[in-house]
Amino acid sequence: MATSEATFFYGVFVEVAYLCFAATSYKANKDSLFAIDLICRRRRKGQLATKGSATCILDVPHEVWEVVKLQIIDIGLQEAEHWAISRYFGEDEEEYVAPRDWQEVKTGSHDLSTFGELGGVGDMLRRRRLVRFVNSL
Repeated sequence: MATSEATFFYGVFVEVAYLCFAATSYKANKDSLFAIDLICRRRRKGQLATKGSATCILDVPHEVWEVVKLQIIDIGLQEAEHWAISRYFGEDEEEYVAPRDWQEVKTGSHDLSTFGELGGVGDMLRRRRLVRFVNSL
């Protein structure tokens, strides 16, 4: 009787730019995300205590904290993308566009595809000193 073996591989492809944006966002928001995790953990164990009359935080359900975390991550990614692209195109940082308005800006000439075509992703990698690693693959 003959036997055979099969291997199934499932992979997810992510653009390098999005990994850089995620890393930038994580650096900026890790303390906030950690604080929310700590609040949820202490609340779940019954160890969460507040000072004074700020007891409303005790009543916030775990599901609400999860939504807050997702919003922090989403806004952080949008801000990191906007910051990298506007910095690359030399736009004035004082003319910052709020994340909710960023979707309108992206439809203009400064979007991710233009950023990548003009070498913005390579510049991000060089700033992060990852070019040697990527070239070795």
